[in-house]
Amino acid sequence: RAHPPPALLLAMSWLGTWLGVVNDVMLQRPHTWHLYADPKRACKWSAVEGKTFVVTGPTSGIGTTTAETLALLGAKVILACRTVSRG
Repeated sequence: RAHPPPALLLAMSWLGTWLGVVNDVMLQRPHTWHLYADPKRACKWSAVEGKTFVVTGPTSGIGTTTAETLALLGAKVILACRTVSRG
């Protein structure tokens, strides 16, 4: 069985990457447009208020957002990070 030429494999890889981008931008993100930006409207904030949460990975990405949101909702947040200077 013959192998496809390298140029075809490269083109297929490039196409797969762009189809993933199109899927993310056009199909998945619009499903979140109806979500509230205010965390108190998005969840039962009274269920979080006054409780203690340990958030791992709070120095970047979703950990940062999670820690900030919990703090805004009145929770006590403990940041568990590997690099003390970044926390």
